Amino acid sequence: MLSNCSYDGDFIFAFDSIDDKDLIVKRLKIYNKFTKRKTLGAILYCFCGFDKENKYDLQFWVQDIINCFERIKILMKYHCYPYIMTFDNCNKAPFEFKILYNLVKQWSNGFTTFAKQSFSNFLMSDKINLNKQKVILRFKEKYKNQIDFETYFNRSFNKNLQVNKNEQYKQLF
Repeated sequence: MLSNCSYDGDFIFAFDSIDDKDLIVKRLKIYNKFTKRKTLGAILYCFCGFDKENKYDLQFWVQDIINCFERIKILMKYHCYPYIMTFDNCNKAPFEFKILYNLVKQWSNGFTTFAKQSFSNFLMSDKINLNKQKVILRFKEKYKNQIDFETYFNRSFNKNLQVNKNEQYKQLF
């Protein structure tokens, strides 16, 4: 039905929980099969920072960051864009998590930036001050055994909207 519409706007959906991964992937395959868009794919809102169990402990924040990047990875694979939204309690997260959430939002919600560079390249850009870069480097060192930074930080769209690995800043971020 969507493929037969002469709709001129963006298609916007929600991907609020990684638990919905299988359903979202199934629907994105259908969406990609029947839409003939050559530019921007669908936009999916990704709600982060909400603990269903209301604990908001360190384990939650680590897993929530992993889930956020996992959703971004899935959306890249299906040529879609994430729009990251954070729950108010992200302001109460440990400092380095607050910085990371804000940087992820700045990178992914700016569709042009998101389409042109990996998160690692974004972090090295002149848009990000040195103090925030240092916070992220310390964060990576602290959580390197829990979070697969290689997979999440170095993925990007290329100009053909295919996922590739960006080698340039692999060692830094």
